Amino acid sequence: MTTTFVDVPLTTHATDVVKFFCNLIHEVLEQEKVTELYKSLVALVETNLPRLVEQILSKHETVLGLSKVSEVQSFFQSLVVLIIRLPANQIAECVTKYCTAITSSSKNAELRLKTLTILFNFIESGNSARAEIFQNLVVYSSKNELVDSVSPYFKFVHDWCRSWGFNKVESRKIFKVIFEAIQSTKLYSNSYLDAVVAYLKTYEGEKNQEEAFPVARFACVHAITLDSVVQFDNICDLSV
Repeated sequence: MTTTFVDVPLTTHATDVVKFFCNLIHEVLEQEKVTELYKSLVALVETNLPRLVEQILSKHETVLGLSKVSEVQSFFQSLVVLIIRLPANQIAECVTKYCTAITSSSKNAELRLKTLTILFNFIESGNSARAEIFQNLVVYSSKNELVDSVSPYFKFVHDWCRSWGFNKVESRKIFKVIFEAIQSTKLYSNSYLDAVVAYLKTYEGEKNQEEAFPVARFACVHAITLDSVVQFDNICDLSV
């Protein structure tokens, strides 16, 4: 099914999302139940869009279990576009519910990670809701041995933290999530090492740096293990 996201009224787009959703689940639900669901969802289009999003997300397991993977991804893209067109306070609410729903199971983990990535990529770069999505991406990828799928993002995290208006402590929390994910892989790569070094930099200038010592040891072992690393200047220059 083809949906158009640009230059259409919000309520029209919301109705298209409902139609898309009902057409998808028609594969597994009886026509009578689909018709009832359609009527209940359309009734929310004019009155309560966050509730509409919540109701659709309540059926996320059904959608993610469908055989038409490309259409499922397109559907979540249309749902995400609906979410980002809502007022800012409603976006934050829907983002939390979206992340909670998608990360609730490890079944179809790769598809779930892709749907989270869709949400992350569509949210404006300066929106702090992106931080919540990113943390969910990293934690979920770690739990399902998919960290390599999100590791290309690691090099941008420092700049993202600045765009979100994060201070050093807030940035450290994000890098800690990344560090724990990297530890879980038991693998070594330059991008992983760079992320660990970036995490260590958030401790520079702090009086109490004991928490950083295990991270520093990990960085050194990581660097020694990598054949591509011939000098440790970026680690040795750290005041940790």
